[in-house]
Amino acid sequence: MIRFITFILISFLYSHSLAAQTSFFNLRGSNPPPLNSAQQLKYNRVTASTKFQNTYRLTLNNFLSLVGDEGKLRIDLPGDDCGLMEYSFLRSEFNSLTDFEWVGIVKNIELCECASGTFTFVNENGNQFGLITSDHYSYELHNLSGGEFLLGKINDTLVSRQLCKSNGSSNFNDNEPSIVERNGICKTRVLFLYTDAATTAPGISNLDAEARISITNLKTALISSGITSGEVDLEYAGLIHYPGFTETSNDIDIDLTELYTSPFVQNLRNLNFADMVVLLTEGNYFDANGSGGTIFGAVAEEPTPTGKRSSLGIPQDDLSYAIVEAEFTNVKYNTSHELGHLFGCRHQIEDDSHGTIEHGFSFRACNVWPFKKNWFTIMHTIRSEPGTTLGNQNGRLGQFSNPNIKFKGITTGTTNHNNNAQHIRNNSCSVANFRNNTAFICVQNKNRAYKYLLNTKDIAIKNS
Repeated sequence: MIRFITFILISFLYSHSLAAQTSFFNLRGSNPPPLNSAQQLKYNRVTASTKFQNTYRLTLNNFLSLVGDEGKLRIDLPGDDCGLMEYSFLRSEFNSLTDFEWVGIVKNIELCECASGTFTFVNENGNQFGLITSDHYSYELHNLSGGEFLLGKINDTLVSRQLCKSNGSSNFNDNEPSIVERNGICKTRVLFLYTDAATTAPGISNLDAEARISITNLKTALISSGITSGEVDLEYAGLIHYPGFTETSNDIDIDLTELYTSPFVQNLRNLNFADMVVLLTEGNYFDANGSGGTIFGAVAEEPTPTGKRSSLGIPQDDLSYAIVEAEFTNVKYNTSHELGHLFGCRHQIEDDSHGTIEHGFSFRACNVWPFKKNWFTIMHTIRSEPGTTLGNQNGRLGQFSNPNIKFKGITTGTTNHNNNAQHIRNNSCSVANFRNNTAFICVQNKNRAYKYLLNTKDIAIKNS
């Protein structure tokens, strides 16, 4: 709260007297100024992706001026029936006027349409980028440099069924971790790697922006799921090139095995104190044995005589690795989904009967024509369901299942099978201890969490 107050005060000091209804976006007209060669290269790369239904050139008004002391931002979304959307402050991290992230939310439980969505905006030393959702659509904001931006509207029909190769065959006992209460912060560091092919993947202008915003999205999802930063904290450990890695066409399992068994990757993980590792690829993975769709991501699995060993259900240190297709890093909370697996979360219980509370959840809100719509929490796979308008294409909600959280008046989980939020809480400390920075080890028991400060000669125990 103190950081947000500071953020607002600085914003106010630097604000200009702009009209309250001013949109953050200024759409270029039918004859926009020509792009220079560097801008054109980024433009061509982004527009080459089939994930975009439409793209729009635009400039931005001053963010700090617009957000003002109200903590609200208005965005006129092109090609969206909702038009002008107002996003109210949800969370922020502020380091300076040119280094901050801000997340706003639309949430009106009284309405069925145009009543939900988020705007994630990151200014990383002047490099601005973002991700936008509304009830109907989702957008990516790409920086072409020089004050020129490109807004890509996601083709939801194309990605209406997001495929994750990870399944429920892990052979662990169906027992929930006994730790259900904790104090103190356990920080989980996530390291991103990328392949040579990922550097030229379509639909991407900046891989670092994609990686960073995925961590921001996961933080937002945790908060929206009732998980505070004091319970689970995330840290972006950086983006590093994985030289010499060549994707195996149509087989993500082979690439995952190479990833988690690589001495080079293991060394990078140790040097960067990373609890989780995500590899961004351009593999064009194909589910030949399933639905025949494109695979967007998966987590490491190790064959065993009785099935597969993975992090599903119980996080595994040596298998805390995931692959995400670079083009779809932040489409439908793709990276958040895979990292959720590494916290032990599973898909919906209809497709995975193992485990206890760690399953994704689906529900129907506004169950009145023409507003019928199915919604899916992050760990539930996206499916097209009959009897819904808009093909329920935007149905993945940026939340983990939690019976104590409601969306449009409907609970988003159950106590018996669908409480990803509690499962993440239960496993967060063990995951944060996979790799320890030189500062602290987080130790958790039934009623109390401690941080053990590591010294060269002794260990001093400090209560959190």
